[in-house]
Amino acid sequence: MPKETRSLASLDKFLTIHQHLIFTWGRR
Repeated sequence: MPKETRSLASLDKFLTIHQHLIFTWGRR
């Protein structure tokens, strides 16, 4: 797997988790 692709996958996963955290905090 190319380095760029792996980086994008990590970034996508990070953004997904980040979005989930904001969504959870926003519901508080």
